[in-house]
Amino acid sequence: MKKTIAAGLAGLFILASLLFVRGRGGEDPVAERPAGVVSASSHRASYALKAARLDYLFHMMRDPSTNAIPPNVRAAEVQHVRQLVEAANKTGRSASLLRWFAIGPSDVGGRTRALAVDRANPNRLLAGGVS
Repeated sequence: MKKTIAAGLAGLFILASLLFVRGRGGEDPVAERPAGVVSASSHRASYALKAARLDYLFHMMRDPSTNAIPPNVRAAEVQHVRQLVEAANKTGRSASLLRWFAIGPSDVGGRTRALAVDRANPNRLLAGGVS
């Protein structure tokens, strides 16, 4: 009799545990995603992520007044770099452009998203990161 009661209680405990676990997250994880979110491993997601990336890049490069990327923007970038190099060569600063000093912080990882030369002090390079 005691064994039957113990077995019955153990069975009820297991059944209750299974129902509790199923109710707390045992459902299909795909069904829990917000609308429009697909698995990153699917082909549809691959195209959606590429489209989102292109949209982001467009918004980063566009002229807000015209909502278009300026014509020949790449040529203007290349010309600007050439002017910087020519100016550095004229002032004899081209060798100093190759000397880099890490001033920190060195304990933080990440990626650099922007570089700029201070016009008031060409010896100063500003770097911008994500975090």
